[in-house]
Amino acid sequence: MHYYLRYCHDHHPNEELTDDIAKEYILHRYALGLDWQTVNSDYSSIQKFYKNIILMPWNIKKYLDREREETTHYIIQRRCSQNH
Repeated sequence: MHYYLRYCHDHHPNEELTDDIAKEYILHRYALGLDWQTVNSDYSSIQKFYKNIILMPWNIKKYLDREREETTHYIIQRRCSQNH
């Protein structure tokens, strides 16, 4: 949560927290190339913060799915090996 709140302070000063900002941050963390587990943890923490602490609605669908990511890596590896 510390990193998220710092991100909000640095990139959206004087703005109220919104789920659009949370979505932007989650995508930012994913774009950094962090492990899916890290970004998933970020997502869960921010979701709990919004829903249970500041009592704001949470309308963000989860972007990361471990099975899909692993399947994607398998498909990519398989296609690369077939082409060589």
